[in-house]
Amino acid sequence: MPSLQQSKVDARALSPIFSATPSPTFAGKQADDVVVVASTVSTETGYLGKHTQYRVTVRCPVTKARWTIPTRYSAVLAFRTSLQSLFAAYNATHPKLKDRLARELLLQLAWLLDTPFPPKRLDADASWVIAERSKAFRTFFCRLVDSKIHLIDATADLPALWLRLVDVVQTFLIAPKDQLLRVVYEKVPAVVRCPDHGDCSVCLGPFAETELTVPGSVVKTRCGHVFHQECLAQWMQSHPSCPICRHQVDAMVGLYM
Repeated sequence: MPSLQQSKVDARALSPIFSATPSPTFAGKQADDVVVVASTVSTETGYLGKHTQYRVTVRCPVTKARWTIPTRYSAVLAFRTSLQSLFAAYNATHPKLKDRLARELLLQLAWLLDTPFPPKRLDADASWVIAERSKAFRTFFCRLVDSKIHLIDATADLPALWLRLVDVVQTFLIAPKDQLLRVVYEKVPAVVRCPDHGDCSVCLGPFAETELTVPGSVVKTRCGHVFHQECLAQWMQSHPSCPICRHQVDAMVGLYM
């Protein structure tokens, strides 16, 4: 059986801050965070009127909101092609990405494109083809929701290329906006770490300056309290409110420098 296609994207060539150690953004997923179910759908009578539909159920790693995306292989392929076009646009201009947020988005784009993707097959409805695609889609969608691009405020102050990335991802994922919180990013001066917040109130651990080099690792709620993003996400699995003041958490600010 032919193997999956491997992308030629090399993250080391994309960003001067590439690290061989994966970012916490791409942490491992639980078994039920992304579930892919395939079924045959008939639009017309006869064999040609049938196609395989993939229902991809995903869970946001931050809010734990869950929703289902009905899609086809051709739609996922078209989405991935759009991501490749954005990558090509970057290659055509070779901007100097001095901003950490832009570099982080660039690494997320590279990480997505580096996912092995199933090639086109003559018998798209064969059981082994469906199994191959279902497995690959799960990995791809795991990385997609782990990137948290679906949470970024589309009005954020980002370069046009990255706003396009946010739009493409959010349009494809059709995430329920009423169940998700809004995320914006705020750049803080290097001399300012986490003013008035020495420790995370969830894990009681201090904030390290190195954590601010990865946008979104440290977050601030609308009520002004600061936490490790992973700590707040774990807290929100059972409490949709701020651990300190109990105000509802409906937005976050990802801090970086």
